[in-house]
Amino acid sequence: MACRDLLPHPHVAEHCDRSSARSSPRSFATAGRIAGLALAIALGVAVAGCAPEAWKNTQATGFNGWLDTVAATCQPLMIGDVDIGRSIRQNAMGDDKYSYFLDVSSRFYAGNMSRAAYRQSLESFLGPGSSNDAAFACIFRSLPPS
Repeated sequence: MACRDLLPHPHVAEHCDRSSARSSPRSFATAGRIAGLALAIALGVAVAGCAPEAWKNTQATGFNGWLDTVAATCQPLMIGDVDIGRSIRQNAMGDDKYSYFLDVSSRFYAGNMSRAAYRQSLESFLGPGSSNDAAFACIFRSLPPS
């Protein structure tokens, strides 16, 4: 017995038609496809928005290799009172000073800042120190030929 037969009032009949259409297996399948499409679009947008440089940056391997070289050859690598060499070897990502070093160093490595600006940026954040001259000399010597 259909919904319409139970309550033959015109408004109830319209409600019955809509509710049966909403609950049919075909409408569930359509809703499932729409939900799946919406999820796929949302995931695509989320992935595209996360670290676009990681997908496009062809220098990332070179930068990581350079950091490894700096950590290995420039020991101790002290800038201010921070042992940056140890931070590189330990990949100290929770450390704000190391995160700043990575940010500025990646811009420097990519050619977006001069040696003087690089040094000034790091010294202003990490502080002055008696070993800064040796640290920066070693960092600059470790750069690949341009």
